[in-house]
Amino acid sequence: MSVAMFVATALVGAGCDLLPFPEAGWKVDVVNGDRPLLISITTDRAAWAWFVPANAELVLLDERIAPVEGRIELIDAERNCMVLDKADLPRSSLTITTTQVGADLRDYELALNAGAPLVGPASQDFFGGCSG
Repeated sequence: MSVAMFVATALVGAGCDLLPFPEAGWKVDVVNGDRPLLISITTDRAAWAWFVPANAELVLLDERIAPVEGRIELIDAERNCMVLDKADLPRSSLTITTTQVGADLRDYELALNAGAPLVGPASQDFFGGCSG
């Protein structure tokens, strides 16, 4: 084994997040709250957006390889397509949960939780875009 390969293996084995090695088998689930929302995920490989009904539990992505970088946006599906919250996308499988945090309908947050336990095929209910 070369010295470079040994160092890379040691860093990854130690849990070091310095090297952008993608994780094999990457999954994204969503557990939505009580209102329909749009969820947009953009990575270094592709971009998707889904309409997520109120109280839905869906598998959004089930990919062979995790992205190196990306972004998640939570978007208002009922009014003006305003971005309600956003977060950087982790390279490990995750579940997105949504919560209303205030009296105003714009006070919605997303939380990213480690792991993606839902079972089923990835959702094909892609959203084409906002208007207005």
